Amino acid sequence: MVPSPPTTSGRRPRRGVSGGSRGQNLALALGCVATHSGAVSRAGISARTGLHRSTASSLVDELITGGLVREIGVDGRHGVGRPATILALAGRGPAGVGVEISPHLVVLSVVDLTGEVRYLRTVEQPAADPTCAEALAWIGGLVRQALAVAAE
Repeated sequence: MVPSPPTTSGRRPRRGVSGGSRGQNLALALGCVATHSGAVSRAGISARTGLHRSTASSLVDELITGGLVREIGVDGRHGVGRPATILALAGRGPAGVGVEISPHLVVLSVVDLTGEVRYLRTVEQPAADPTCAEALAWIGGLVRQALAVAAE
């Protein structure tokens, strides 16, 4: 087998796991889209990961269904066969929530897969000295509010 050529970073691309964990291969395909967002197709994922084209396509379909990846258009280059559908991370899919709790403030943020901050808020903690359960309930309400606003 001929080794993969190094990437622009000098590292060899990660290879798919033949007959291995579907979760590993989903993560590999998602990572490929994240690294080359807006410039990779199903065939490109196959070429970069070593996964069979049908496997790469199936993985991408699952990532699209899960709201992690979206199709953004067709490659304008003309060649043989169908034009490639270009993929990108879905900006309105799952997101990460960050909560920083300090003695006087709570900072909340919601960041989507593209790195866009969809919500950022600093809230002063109440002057009263809440119990642990009360503080967690209050912070839980702030997190629910943050997620609701970020989803709009």
